[in-house]
Amino acid sequence: MLLRCILLLLSISPLAETCVPTVPPEEYYPTASLPEDTTRPMEVTTAAEEMSTTAGGGGATEASTTAEEDLCNSCDIDAIAPKMLQPNVVYENLDEDPVNGCMRRYVVCRRDDSYTCDSTEMYAVNADTATSIFDPDLTTPSSVAAILTCGDDGKFFYESVMGIEQLTCNLVNCVP
Repeated sequence: MLLRCILLLLSISPLAETCVPTVPPEEYYPTASLPEDTTRPMEVTTAAEEMSTTAGGGGATEASTTAEEDLCNSCDIDAIAPKMLQPNVVYENLDEDPVNGCMRRYVVCRRDDSYTCDSTEMYAVNADTATSIFDPDLTTPSSVAAILTCGDDGKFFYESVMGIEQLTCNLVNCVP
């Protein structure tokens, strides 16, 4: 019986030592950094400025340049360019004059030959859907075009189609 008790005590002892020690929270230092798009400069205001603007005191306000204001010039047109084009169809984009300080781009898918098409379509794909976009003044039987504006969120938009992530083009039934 004594031998059993000793064996039992000896078998419990190694089990107690198998517990993994943990690091107390005050000694933990994360090594990963935040994603780049979540790190924005902090806007600093004093308590006096905050009270004068919230209390309707008509305090002086300054126009400050924040990261959000700069985003309307940071859209990447190459990131949304069509990935696959039909034979003899080319995609081009050109700078347009800015509106309200925000960049704009003229985008066009066109035939590089003398063919004309029954239908020319450009689609803007965003998180919700793919929407047909085109400017009737810029579109011809052999090309489809639109002027995209860079939004405050750093993504292009066309009229009410916001957050464009990809463009696609489709020129249908093209003949000489």
